[in-house]
Amino acid sequence: MIRVAEAYPLLAKELSRVSQLSRIELVRLIEGERQSQVVELSGKLVEIEIGASWHSEDHSSVRIFGHAWGPSTLHHEHCEESLIVDLPACS
Repeated sequence: MIRVAEAYPLLAKELSRVSQLSRIELVRLIEGERQSQVVELSGKLVEIEIGASWHSEDHSSVRIFGHAWGPSTLHHEHCEESLIVDLPACS
């Protein structure tokens, strides 16, 4: 079981990192598979998964979402968060 209070800052940091990606990299994330990584947190393994989707019909903004969870299948404590990023217009 993970502690949400410990996992949330990791998730927020990863969402912030992804929000700084270029437009091209964000489109690749939208069109590709979600990014997943396993990190150790307080001696337990935590999986963080990040994905993205178009937020607006005109593709001017992206919704970046993330999910963090621990290894337990019985006591499945997890946290998830998302943010919206406006993209600059392509020239």
